[in-house]
Amino acid sequence: MEIWNIRKTSICLILHTLFMALSCGIVEVGAPEDDSNGLWIHPSQGGNGGNPGAKPVCYMTTLEYPPGYNWKSDPEAGQVKCSLVVYADGKAKMKLAVGDKYNVSSDADMHMMVQGHLFTEYSTDTQTIVKQDGVESFRFSGREDICALTMDGTDIYTLGNSRTGSGFSFRKNGQTLLSRKYARAYERLYIDEQGKLSFCFCESVSSQYSSLERHYLVNDTIVKQVAMRDDIRKVWDVAPHGDAVVYIAGVRGIEGLLLVNGEQLTALDIPSGSSVLSARLIPSVECIYVEAVIRTGGSVTTVIWKDGIVHQVFPDGFTPSFCGLIEGNLCCILNSGSGGGIISKDGEISALPVGYVTIGKNPAALVDGILTIGLSSTKGGFPAIWREGDEQTLKINGFISSVSSFGALP
Repeated sequence: MEIWNIRKTSICLILHTLFMALSCGIVEVGAPEDDSNGLWIHPSQGGNGGNPGAKPVCYMTTLEYPPGYNWKSDPEAGQVKCSLVVYADGKAKMKLAVGDKYNVSSDADMHMMVQGHLFTEYSTDTQTIVKQDGVESFRFSGREDICALTMDGTDIYTLGNSRTGSGFSFRKNGQTLLSRKYARAYERLYIDEQGKLSFCFCESVSSQYSSLERHYLVNDTIVKQVAMRDDIRKVWDVAPHGDAVVYIAGVRGIEGLLLVNGEQLTALDIPSGSSVLSARLIPSVECIYVEAVIRTGGSVTTVIWKDGIVHQVFPDGFTPSFCGLIEGNLCCILNSGSGGGIISKDGEISALPVGYVTIGKNPAALVDGILTIGLSSTKGGFPAIWREGDEQTLKINGFISSVSSFGALP
């Protein structure tokens, strides 16, 4: 495992240089003047998923609170005056009132931009409500955590796991297409060029004396069980990949991980005596990445493999807050407990500014090839927009919840 130590040392040297070179000068980006009625919205001008041939638009969502309010502790959650604001290329395009009476949550993981539209989800005691651009699209019985949402034309497809126990549902415009009571869906929903949707789920089968897990692939509601090896100890992740299924597992007799892609088996070695804390797949058309967090003695290390070969080893003590493919580029953001962190774009290392973290599942996008990240203050100060080394503050009391990029507005 000498390659681990060499790569960790190289990244540490790069980070030391970058932290020393960080500028104290920050450009301020003015927020729009507040409107008189507290709510304005014009989704028809806010983007409809766009024109792929035109310049893409950078969307950013923020949660904004009254001046002086402590949004980090949020003592009046659900009741305080709060707004969910959508910015397109730096200009505010949409503003929604947030709170229990509006059925809009301040949770960063309960809204998302999809094809230039803002989708919000909200769970009451008995129902789940989905809105598009501030207008209710549908609601259904049961409290679901919508882990994936996509559009095909005007149709909205959702994949949601139950918030009150086991079970998931796959829905079209709120109507159930497929559900399982004792299963959980993996949080990916793929749509191919022909409009066919696919995802994977895991179902528990129990008897009086034992239980086991079975894994399934769904292609347009057609369910097929995934054949698994008999010597598997634990399955970490499963995902569709082309016409096959790929999964990552722990196997009896192998100390590390096993990557299974159809009939191809690849062992991912880890140092002797180490244990895997987490592992997940990051599949693309061209290759398969695996991200894993490994504990070795008293140290914890994040490792990336590409097609079974060690691709990147991050220094000990850095915890990944985001790692995924953005337009084919592997981008990772890791935080350090002592402040600051690492930003990696296809192996190119930058320093995450001290005093900032990312919030939400989608903190980054590529805009004209430039990695753009929404950073929020650890002390409750102004958030910042990071563009490959350049930082701009956004003068709001609140945080940035997502950054995305889609085709230009008509």
